[in-house]
Amino acid sequence: MQHNFDDYKIHIVESNNYNGKWVCYIEELYNVSEIIDNKKQAIESLRALFEKEIVRLKTFNLEIPKPNSGKAVITFAPNEKVNSLRPFIDIFWKDVLCTSYNTSFVSDESTFYPWEQYLEGGKDELIDKVRKIYKVDISAIYDRRVYEILNFIRRHSNRHGILYRCFSILFRH
Repeated sequence: MQHNFDDYKIHIVESNNYNGKWVCYIEELYNVSEIIDNKKQAIESLRALFEKEIVRLKTFNLEIPKPNSGKAVITFAPNEKVNSLRPFIDIFWKDVLCTSYNTSFVSDESTFYPWEQYLEGGKDELIDKVRKIYKVDISAIYDRRVYEILNFIRRHSNRHGILYRCFSILFRH
């Protein structure tokens, strides 16, 4: 089936967050939305987003919603590989990022970029803290996925130290 931009209804509503602005969107495609200055910009603004979203859906072999099929269903990326690292990831999040892992959604595709904001020194501070706490240098692999980096740390760190930290968290009263 060919998916044509003109087959989808464009919704335009006044923005609640931005005074004097409008929000335009295609209901079936949650990634196709834009804040605009005037209603005339809606088609121009959404056409490129629509094309990009259709390419993304096809690339990942995902179903493309039909026109007038209603609100898009939001799905989350898998996170089985990351969650398999528990309780180590819980301890890492607390010791390195100074926050709870339970407040984050980390997928199997996630990198550390979104969490650099938790540290004043960003990427450099994260690398330094890993070096100090786990005695492992991750600078050469920093751009890899979170689960890959954490597995690297577990393989190359003092195993006794990591196990002790995990058990002390699990059995703390």
